[in-house]
Amino acid sequence: MALLPLEEGGEFEVSEQEYNSKRSAKEIRQSLEARQKQIDGDLSALGDRAQRTMDVRQQVMRHPLFFAIAGAVVGFVVVRRPAMFLKAVRRLVSIGTPVIVSALLRSPPPPPPVKSEAPPNDELPLSEEA
Repeated sequence: MALLPLEEGGEFEVSEQEYNSKRSAKEIRQSLEARQKQIDGDLSALGDRAQRTMDVRQQVMRHPLFFAIAGAVVGFVVVRRPAMFLKAVRRLVSIGTPVIVSALLRSPPPPPPVKSEAPPNDELPLSEEA
């Protein structure tokens, strides 16, 4: 393998055969386009997989026994030892609060309110029956 320096810094790894081959600019462009299509496909598949992994409904449908057992354990703890459950919830909230706050701070700002198209007061027609 040969390492080629990149303008942005770092290095790009290519095989010795590619490094030593004499290819035309057209062949190089075609090779780059093929690699780009492959990377696009891989990224698309990875995004779909991440979406499926984060979908709670699909996780419950895939692992119903796990969620049934977890629900039974939580129910048992709530009924038998509510103080222990509340302590666990407080810990989760204290751990999760910084994460939630940082996620809220990273979210895009809401769109500005829409202004109404009502005419200003001085343009309202005056009635002559005053």
